[in-house]
This record gives sequence, structure tokens and C-alpha cells, in this order.
Amino acid sequence: MAKRQLSLEFFYSKKSKPPTPETSTETEPDSSVVQNVSSNESDDTISNALVSAGAATVESVDKRVPCLGPDAALEYVEEGPYQPVIDFPASACGIKTRKFRQVWYNEYKWLEYSVRDDRAFCFCCRAFGNGPNSDLAFRVTGFKTWKKANERFREHSKCEAHLEAVAKWKGRLQSCKTGSVASQLDSQKKKRVADNRAYLETVIESTLFCARQGIPLRGHEEGMDSTNQGNLRELMKLRSTDNELIQRFMVNREKYCTYLHSSCQNEIIEIMASQVTDSIVNEVKKAEVFSIIADETMDLSRHEQVALIVRYVNQSFEIQERFIGFYRTLQTDGASLATLIKSTLSALGLDISALRGQCYDGAANMRGPYKGVATRILSENPLAYYVHCYAHILNLCVVDMVSCIPVVRNAFGILQALRNFIEVSSKRHAVFEKITSQKTYSAGPATLKSLSDTRWNCRVEAIRAVLENFDEMVQALNEIAHGGSKAGTEAYALLRNVQDFNFLYCMFFMRRVLMQTNHLSKFLQSKDFTYQTAMAMAKSTVSVLKEMRSDDFASQTFNHVNELCQKNGYSGPCVPRKPVIPTKLGGGVKSSFEKPEDYYRTEILYSTLDTLIEEVEDRFSENDLFIFKSLADVLSSESPSDESVGAVSTTYSIDQEDLNSEINLFSRMFKDGIADKSNEEEERTQLEKRLRFFREMALRDTLPNLSKLYVLYLTIPVTTASAERSFSSLRQLKTYLRTTMTDARVSNLAILQIEKGGHAVNILDVVTRFASRKDRRLQFF
Repeated sequence: MAKRQLSLEFFYSKKSKPPTPETSTETEPDSSVVQNVSSNESDDTISNALVSAGAATVESVDKRVPCLGPDAALEYVEEGPYQPVIDFPASACGIKTRKFRQVWYNEYKWLEYSVRDDRAFCFCCRAFGNGPNSDLAFRVTGFKTWKKANERFREHSKCEAHLEAVAKWKGRLQSCKTGSVASQLDSQKKKRVADNRAYLETVIESTLFCARQGIPLRGHEEGMDSTNQGNLRELMKLRSTDNELIQRFMVNREKYCTYLHSSCQNEIIEIMASQVTDSIVNEVKKAEVFSIIADETMDLSRHEQVALIVRYVNQSFEIQERFIGFYRTLQTDGASLATLIKSTLSALGLDISALRGQCYDGAANMRGPYKGVATRILSENPLAYYVHCYAHILNLCVVDMVSCIPVVRNAFGILQALRNFIEVSSKRHAVFEKITSQKTYSAGPATLKSLSDTRWNCRVEAIRAVLENFDEMVQALNEIAHGGSKAGTEAYALLRNVQDFNFLYCMFFMRRVLMQTNHLSKFLQSKDFTYQTAMAMAKSTVSVLKEMRSDDFASQTFNHVNELCQKNGYSGPCVPRKPVIPTKLGGGVKSSFEKPEDYYRTEILYSTLDTLIEEVEDRFSENDLFIFKSLADVLSSESPSDESVGAVSTTYSIDQEDLNSEINLFSRMFKDGIADKSNEEEERTQLEKRLRFFREMALRDTLPNLSKLYVLYLTIPVTTASAERSFSSLRQLKTYLRTTMTDARVSNLAILQIEKGGHAVNILDVVTRFASRKDRRLQFF
């Protein structure tokens, strides 16, 4: 057959760039027609290439051709075998001519053909068959014995090296679509870690909720069959109804670790508490100076616990008193407590040289002039001035007042016996409760209150409870006295005592006196109180008590109680008979009281008020230090004395000339600015007005010396009420069912409960710190 002459036209696959006619160096074709297409293209995109002897030309523009060697196949794994469709050349084989057949492409998907060499190759073995058992004919040199093609192709497709190469090829194709195995494993790990962290966050949130509410986390029996597994587990079970992760990890036990064990709880609680403590310490360091407040109590485990509070001033001149923990001590002497305080401050990173105040109660181990805690710390830091808690001072004044006057002392003894008689017995309390429930109106307490030397407002509450329910109490005592029970005798004796003029007289006038001191006591329990405010309130209270020491008040009280006794048939007032010394022995002087009213006014009312006034004036002057007066004078006066300015400048190492100039400038600014204020400023003290103006005008950096003095003055504590309040948290945490709780857990739980409103807990940071505690956890979180 004559050879057809065709013009040179090239149609290339979409990845090949055809040579331009100007740059082409190809000679006139003298071979057969070639169609060069990729096996992975669809029939719609197949291009027919008519090439004459252009085998080298066609393969020169496609880098996938088998003749380029095994390594070239790895770059085109996604494109697959090179399978051109051409008029394959024939070669003599005996008496017949044989050639490559296009149908083999369909039967053997791995097969590819080299136009230049007229040989067949295996794409999979060329790309991945680099093992010792690979067939070099299909991988490197190529196969051309066409008469044995079917037999050799079948043998090759079944050999182990080829099957392994095919598996690698399919794996590579799959990884191209879905990513590599490593990336898939990494993605699964990220999802697993995210789920683990999210679950641990729920555990931490539930633990924090229980801690802040002061409720126990653990139960007596936490097994799967227990009806009450403890508050933490029960809360988690409740949350599992709305949280899929808790349902999977805890209820369905998809994970071995639920992180609800007591050891994990302790770690989480400790991390959260340390986070709060670190936040407090950072604020204290920013304030540069601070004071310490300490008090001690015994818990239900008979352990002596010391509560520590730090007092400082933030950048807005706001007083902060923060709880930093309960610390158990084996001894309560001054040396042990001073060592405890100093070691705790050192562990927190607080320098004792920055301490500017100490506030404790009046116990000898705290305030002792030689071996007390305050004296030992003052020896190391003379600027850490000791302040005896004003609330304790007032309570001591009241205790001394009650115990000094026999009639008043006996009245409070009857008050306590009355409470014990009715409230200790459930039967007697039921009688009293039945009678009080029939009242149509009650403005006071419904139950009788107990007395205590350490609870500051218990006396006035006990008096109010008796006077508000006096008729019901008398009726209950009458019913018990005539009821035939064994307690009838005691009820009758108490009935005679409460229906006595002396008892009622003490109750009525002591209610007025204690109401006045109770107002001062409540004011002294505020952390915002300063030295000047406390002294001003004490002086005001003394002034009111002196006004009460009048004939009008005495007559009014006496007449009111006398009318009440006459109306109800109670025993009236009488002057007690005093032993008379015989005349021959120099006596014979009778009582100087002509009327009972004179006796009650002079011997009871006046004596009681005189004792209280004297005690308050004497004891409150204990904290009347000269440096405190000087600070108050400098910060509240328009023109403070030179003595005060000099004392402050010398004590706190401030240049006196600079301080005087700042005082003059601020006084002028305050005088001009306060004129525009409304009358509400009149309710504030002069120091409070000046401090508020100083803060509003943002003069902290402009007047640094005055700013420093304001911070120092506000840092000095005047009461240990914050430490006393922490004891309520201790009592709530360490109940009789939780007496085996460790000291560290008690302290950490107390920090989370007491400081729940002041400092937030970063849950994500807790997760990270919990995971970093052990190397094994890092792979899970």
C-alpha cells in the first residue's frame, strides 16, 4: 500500500505545550500516524495527532513517557499510566508480524507504552517497584516480545512485587484525595485532644461550682451502685443530660479516666486556688505596700487554724482585703505565729519590708510587748505598725461593763438560763413555739438567742428576743411550771426572776445602751474604715452615751418599767438592804437613798454608763499613735501643722519641701473645686472629700508624695472583721462529716469560696496547668 503523505499537524494533551512553527526543527515525517492522549482523559477531550515517524517528537513534549526512567513516574502518580493511542508499528516475528494492541490497555490498567522504544512498561512497578524482586523488564528496559505478551502480562499482574506496587499506587491515590495517613492521624488526634479538653473543662466547672458554694464534693459511697455518689458526681450526671461529652466519657465510660477521683479533685482545686492567690499577690505587688490581718480559731478537728488576710490599695485608691488561706499551727505562742506569718509571706513572694500595718486581737501572744507577734515583726520592720482591732476593743468594753455591775451581771445570767431552759429541750421549745405561733404580729426574733463573749452583737439580739416575746415567754413558763413535769421547779424559779423589776429594768435600759454600741460595732466591721473614721465614730458613740447619762433618761426608764410591773402584778422596785455596822463600832449610817428611783439611777444606770464610757475612752486610745494622727492631719487639713508634716516626712522618707508644696497646691485645687459640689459632700468626712477629689482629678502621678501618703493611710487596717468572717466559711467547709479533710484542701476551698466575687478563674489555663503536671497527660490534652 502506498504510503500516504500527510501535512505535519500536532494535537497534544492538555498538559503539553505545542512547539510553534517558527521554532520547530522537526523534519518531514516518514512514519505512521500517532494519536497521543492521556489514559485518564475522557473521550470528549481525546485529540488525534497525526505524526509521521514523530515518536521522538511526541514523547519529547510529555514528561510522563516510560522512556524517562522509573523515578519520573513518581511525579505523575495522579495522571496514571502513559497510554498513547496510535497506529502501533509492526515487527517481524518469525513468519508473522506482530505489534502492540490497544485493547491491552483495558485489560491491564497498569500497562503503558513507549512510542520511541516500541516497548511496554508497568506504571506501578516503575513508580513504586524498587524492591529486589521487581521485574526489570517492566520497570526499566521495557517488554517487546508481543507473541508472549498476554502470558507475560498475566504472570506479571500476579507477582508479589507487582501487587505490592499496585497497593502503594492505590494508597497514594487515596492519600491525594483524603490526605496522608499521618495527616489523618494528626486530625484524629486533634479532635480527640479537643474532646478531652472540653470534657475536662466540664469537670473543672463543676468542681468550681461546688467549691464556691461551699458544698462537699465527695460522697461516702461513690460506687456505680450507690444512690448518692457525692455532689460532684451527681452534678456531672445531671449535666450529662445536656452534654454529650459527659455522657460519653463519664456515663458510658468511653474513656478509662474520668478525672473525678479525689487526687484529681485536689489537683484541680489547688490549681484554681493558686490562680486566685497569684492574682491577689500580683495586685499586692502593684500596690507596693500592704498590711496583714490575722486571727486564729479551732476547727472541728481540734486543729488551730490561722486565717491570714492582706490589705492593700489598688490603683483607684480602693481598699482591698483579700483572704490568702488557712494555716494550721501546732503552737499559738508569739514566736510560732510570727514565724508562720513571715514564712507564708515569703512563700507568696511578698517582702516583709513592704509591710506597713498589722492588725490582731488583744491576746497576749499577739500584742505582747516583749514576745508578741506584733513586737517580733516590728523588730524587723519598724514601719509595720500594730493596730489592736477596734471591734475587739469595743467588745471588751461591753464585756467589762456587763461583768462589773452585779445587778446587770445577774440579769444577763437569767437571760442565758432562760434561753438554755427553753431552747435545749425540744418539748419545752414546742410549748414556746406553739404560743408564739398564735401572735398576729412580730417585729423581732422568734426564738431566744444565746450569749457569747466572742460574738459582738449577740447581747442586743438576746435582749430583743426576750422583750419582743416577753408575754409569750411568761405564758410558756407558766404552762411548764404547772404542767407536772420534772422541769416545773426550774420553770417556776425562772418565772419569778423574769417577773422581777430588776430584770426588766436592766433589759430595757441595756437595750438602749447596746443598740448604740451595736451601731458602732457594725460600722467597725467594714473594710473601708480608716483610723480617723473609727476614732470619729467612737467619739460620737461616747457623746451619745454621755447624753443618755441624764435624769430624764433614768426617770423615763424607771417609770416605764414600774408601770409595766404594776399593770401585770410583778414585784416592784426596792432598795437592797445593806449590812449596817453597829454604832459602837463607828457605823450606824443607813442607806443614803431616800427613794428606789435614786438607787436605780445612781447604782445601776449611771454606774453602767460610767463604766462603758471610761472603758471606750481608755481602750480606744490604745491605737492613738502619733504617726496616725500626723497622717490624718496632713491628708485632711488645709494647713497641717509643721510637726505633723515633719513627722510624716521623717517616718516615710519624703522630702519635706516637696510635700509642703504638694499640700499647698492640692489645698488650693480642692478649695476651688469643692465649691461646685452639691450638699451630699457634707455627709462625708474631710479626708473622704479630699480623697474623692484627688481620685476624680487623677492626681496620682501629678502629686506623687500625697498619693503615696494616701495609699499608706488607707493600707493601715483598723479591724480584723475579714478574718472573723472567714471563720464562717471554715465552719461551713469543715463540718462534722468532713473532719478528715486535709489542711491544704480546706485552705484551697476556702480561697475559692471567700474570693469568688473578687477574682475569676481561667478554666482554659487550669486545663493546661493540670495537663502539664504529668508527662502522660500531655498526649491527651
